[in-house]
Amino acid sequence: MLDYLPVELLLIVLRGSSITDIFNLSRTASFFRYISLTNRGLWIDASDCYRIRLPLGETLKTTDLARILYDVARSVSILYKWQHRDLARPVSPIRTYEATRLYGLPSWSFWSPLRYAQRTFIGHFPPTFMNVLPGGRSFLFGSVAHLGIYDVQGEYGIALDVPFCGRFDPRPGDTTMTVDWDSVDNGAHIVVVVISKAFNQHHNVESYLSVFAVNHTLATTPSVHRTHIFPLPLDASAVSMKGSLVLVWSSNAFVIVDLKSSQSDWWLLDTIRKKRREYVALCSPNTCGNPVDKSPLW
Repeated sequence: MLDYLPVELLLIVLRGSSITDIFNLSRTASFFRYISLTNRGLWIDASDCYRIRLPLGETLKTTDLARILYDVARSVSILYKWQHRDLARPVSPIRTYEATRLYGLPSWSFWSPLRYAQRTFIGHFPPTFMNVLPGGRSFLFGSVAHLGIYDVQGEYGIALDVPFCGRFDPRPGDTTMTVDWDSVDNGAHIVVVVISKAFNQHHNVESYLSVFAVNHTLATTPSVHRTHIFPLPLDASAVSMKGSLVLVWSSNAFVIVDLKSSQSDWWLLDTIRKKRREYVALCSPNTCGNPVDKSPLW
């Protein structure tokens, strides 16, 4: 029986289990309940710990373990509903409302119903991007040229200004690859990164990386400010971020940017082919094209 095992050995056995299995085990005996309420690593090492819905600003490393089972129970209930739903029947929302307050916001003017009601020769293109940001308080909506952060209740809307030229508007299917975000504290602080293309001062097309910091802890309306605009040394087509690291790539190269360091600390990695062998050329922006490592990839 598991309850006869030492706690240390039991934690090793349960490492990597799903939150559903750990939660169900905690309901079988007071001994297992005590273990689940006193061992934070048990939840951190769960195979699907990202499914646990925690309060805004908290993570598994900071949340109060006294209420962890409540948060896990809610998460397991939501997970069960989606995994065991009838595919022939759509999931009915708990509550539906039209966020009419958004229509009067200046940042929403490009998407206003009145503007869409007017006929134009080329027609109106629908927004190409919408996603709820971590914490569930706001969502990212629009296109690269008209991107904004909006309250789910329609209380506020904040436009994200990026260098942009309509001639280089990405295709609708590619828009999701030009925007990314991350949060280390479940939505209290969010970093949003956007890549765009525009003409520089020399009238040449250049790719830019714009970085925005969103702070939900100060007031009801979050503070949003642009922290960086970086000209990129490649024809960027997609972006992804994790923590302070931002990965930007094109069809034949990619750039890794550490937001905690300066622009001079960037690294450009070009993948090149020469005599049917692949090498990785690691170089800084000032020495691009001079490989320092020619180790084969195989």
